[in-house]
Amino acid sequence: MSDHAETVLGPESVFKGELRATGVCRILGAFEGSIRGAGDVHVASNGICAATIEADRVVIDGSHTGDIVARERLQLGPKAQVRGDVVAGAISVAEGATFLGRVGVGPEAVAQARPMAAASSQPLPEIKIVNPKTPGKVEWANEPAPPGDWMSQPLKAPTWMKGSEG
Repeated sequence: MSDHAETVLGPESVFKGELRATGVCRILGAFEGSIRGAGDVHVASNGICAATIEADRVVIDGSHTGDIVARERLQLGPKAQVRGDVVAGAISVAEGATFLGRVGVGPEAVAQARPMAAASSQPLPEIKIVNPKTPGKVEWANEPAPPGDWMSQPLKAPTWMKGSEG
Protein backbone atom coordinates (compact mmCIF):
# COMPACT_ATOMS: atom_id res chain seq x y z
CA MET A 1 0.00 0.00 0.00
CA SER A 2 0.99 3.57 -0.51
CA ASP A 3 2.34 5.69 2.34
CA HIS A 4 -0.38 8.16 1.35
CA ALA A 5 -3.27 5.82 2.17
CA GLU A 6 -5.70 7.36 4.65
CA THR A 7 -8.28 5.61 6.80
CA VAL A 8 -10.90 7.88 8.38
CA LEU A 9 -13.56 7.03 10.95
CA GLY A 10 -16.05 9.89 10.56
CA PRO A 11 -17.25 12.15 13.40
CA GLU A 12 -20.64 10.43 13.84
CA SER A 13 -19.27 6.91 13.37
CA VAL A 14 -18.84 4.22 16.00
CA PHE A 15 -16.60 1.24 15.31
CA LYS A 16 -15.77 -1.76 17.48
CA GLY A 17 -13.11 -4.28 16.48
CA GLU A 18 -9.57 -4.64 15.22
CA LEU A 19 -8.13 -2.16 12.74
CA ARG A 20 -4.90 -2.67 10.81
CA ALA A 21 -3.85 0.19 8.60
CA THR A 22 -0.92 1.66 6.71
CA GLY A 23 -0.47 5.35 6.10
CA VAL A 24 -2.63 7.71 8.15
CA CYS A 25 -5.52 6.58 10.35
CA ARG A 26 -7.80 9.31 11.74
CA ILE A 27 -10.35 8.67 14.48
CA LEU A 28 -12.94 11.47 14.38
CA GLY A 29 -15.75 9.41 15.95
CA ALA A 30 -15.70 6.61 18.53
CA PHE A 31 -13.50 3.52 18.28
CA GLU A 32 -13.21 0.52 20.61
CA GLY A 33 -10.80 -2.39 20.17
CA SER A 34 -7.25 -2.40 18.83
CA ILE A 35 -5.36 -0.45 16.20
CA ARG A 36 -2.10 -1.61 14.64
CA GLY A 37 -0.57 0.61 12.06
CA ALA A 38 2.48 1.27 9.96
CA GLY A 39 2.29 5.03 9.85
CA ASP A 40 0.28 7.55 11.83
CA VAL A 41 -2.73 7.16 14.13
CA HIS A 42 -4.51 10.40 15.06
CA VAL A 43 -7.35 10.63 17.59
CA ALA A 44 -8.96 13.98 16.74
CA SER A 45 -10.20 16.52 19.30
CA ASN A 46 -13.75 15.09 19.30
CA GLY A 47 -12.50 11.53 18.88
CA ILE A 48 -13.11 8.93 21.58
CA CYS A 49 -10.88 5.89 21.59
CA ALA A 50 -10.89 2.90 23.96
CA ALA A 51 -8.21 0.75 22.40
CA THR A 52 -4.70 -0.55 22.39
CA ILE A 53 -2.73 1.34 19.76
CA GLU A 54 0.55 0.33 18.15
CA ALA A 55 1.87 2.55 15.35
CA ASP A 56 4.91 4.48 14.21
CA ARG A 57 3.54 7.87 15.23
CA VAL A 58 0.50 8.58 17.45
CA VAL A 59 -1.20 11.94 18.00
CA ILE A 60 -3.92 12.25 20.63
CA ASP A 61 -6.00 15.43 20.61
CA GLY A 62 -9.18 13.84 22.04
CA SER A 63 -9.90 11.14 24.61
CA HIS A 64 -8.03 7.83 24.72
CA THR A 65 -8.17 4.96 27.19
CA GLY A 66 -5.78 2.07 26.66
CA ASP A 67 -2.12 1.25 26.16
CA ILE A 68 -0.09 2.93 23.41
CA VAL A 69 3.13 1.88 21.69
CA ALA A 70 4.40 4.68 19.44
CA ARG A 71 7.54 3.27 17.83
CA GLU A 72 8.77 6.74 16.81
CA ARG A 73 6.78 9.47 18.56
CA LEU A 74 3.71 10.17 20.72
CA GLN A 75 2.21 13.65 20.78
CA LEU A 76 -0.47 14.71 23.27
CA GLY A 77 -2.31 17.89 22.30
CA PRO A 78 -3.52 20.53 24.79
CA LYS A 79 -6.98 18.93 25.18
CA ALA A 80 -5.80 15.30 25.16
CA GLN A 81 -7.10 13.01 27.88
CA VAL A 82 -5.10 9.79 28.03
CA ARG A 83 -5.43 6.92 30.50
CA GLY A 84 -3.16 3.96 29.98
CA ASP A 85 0.45 2.89 29.77
CA VAL A 86 2.66 4.36 27.07
CA VAL A 87 5.87 3.28 25.37
CA ALA A 88 7.29 5.69 22.81
CA GLY A 89 10.50 6.49 20.99
CA ALA A 90 9.89 10.15 21.89
CA ILE A 91 7.01 11.96 23.58
CA SER A 92 5.68 15.50 23.69
CA VAL A 93 2.93 16.61 26.04
CA ALA A 94 1.28 19.97 25.47
CA GLU A 95 0.32 22.15 28.41
CA GLY A 96 -3.26 21.33 29.35
CA ALA A 97 -3.09 17.65 28.39
CA THR A 98 -4.09 15.01 30.96
CA PHE A 99 -2.12 11.76 31.18
CA LEU A 100 -2.66 9.04 33.78
CA GLY A 101 -0.46 5.98 33.44
CA ARG A 102 3.08 4.69 33.19
CA VAL A 103 5.49 5.78 30.50
CA GLY A 104 8.67 4.39 28.95
CA VAL A 105 10.54 6.58 26.47
CA GLY A 106 13.45 5.91 24.15
CA PRO A 107 14.67 3.27 21.72
CA GLU A 108 15.39 0.77 24.51
CA ALA A 109 11.84 1.11 25.89
CA VAL A 110 10.38 0.53 22.41
CA ALA A 111 12.62 -2.50 21.84
CA GLN A 112 11.41 -4.05 25.10
CA ALA A 113 7.71 -3.29 24.50
CA ARG A 114 5.59 -6.43 24.42
CA PRO A 115 3.17 -6.86 21.53
CA MET A 116 -0.04 -5.03 22.32
CA ALA A 117 -2.20 -8.17 22.43
CA ALA A 118 -0.03 -9.60 25.21
CA ALA A 119 0.31 -6.27 27.03
CA SER A 120 -3.41 -5.76 27.71
CA SER A 121 -3.95 -6.78 31.31
CA GLN A 122 -7.49 -5.56 31.85
CA PRO A 123 -10.50 -5.04 29.64
CA LEU A 124 -10.98 -1.62 28.11
CA PRO A 125 -14.10 0.34 28.96
CA GLU A 126 -16.94 -0.13 26.53
CA ILE A 127 -18.07 2.96 24.62
CA LYS A 128 -21.73 3.95 24.97
CA ILE A 129 -22.85 6.80 22.72
CA VAL A 130 -25.05 9.29 24.54
CA ASN A 131 -26.22 11.15 21.44
CA PRO A 132 -24.76 10.25 18.03
CA LYS A 133 -25.53 13.77 16.74
CA THR A 134 -23.12 15.34 19.27
CA PRO A 135 -19.66 13.90 18.50
CA GLY A 136 -17.41 13.54 21.49
CA LYS A 137 -20.30 13.08 23.96
CA VAL A 138 -19.99 9.51 25.21
CA GLU A 139 -20.14 7.52 28.40
CA TRP A 140 -18.04 4.52 29.37
CA ALA A 141 -20.47 1.65 29.95
CA ASN A 142 -18.43 -0.38 32.48
CA GLU A 143 -16.57 2.42 34.23
CA PRO A 144 -17.98 4.85 36.80
CA ALA A 145 -17.71 8.53 35.98
CA PRO A 146 -14.97 10.33 37.91
CA PRO A 147 -16.26 12.28 40.89
CA GLY A 148 -16.74 16.05 40.46
CA ASP A 149 -13.36 17.71 40.18
CA TRP A 150 -11.17 14.60 40.11
CA MET A 151 -8.07 16.58 39.07
CA SER A 152 -7.96 18.35 42.47
CA GLN A 153 -7.90 15.04 44.37
CA PRO A 154 -4.56 13.59 45.53
CA LEU A 155 -2.96 11.18 43.07
CA LYS A 156 -2.71 7.61 44.35
CA ALA A 157 0.49 5.70 43.64
CA PRO A 158 -0.02 3.07 40.95
CA THR A 159 0.03 -0.55 42.12
CA TRP A 160 3.31 -1.19 40.30
CA MET A 161 5.01 1.35 42.60
CA LYS A 162 3.98 -0.32 45.86
CA GLY A 163 7.05 -1.29 47.86
CA SER A 164 9.34 1.10 46.01
CA GLU A 165 8.63 4.15 48.15
CA GLY A 166 11.18 5.56 50.56
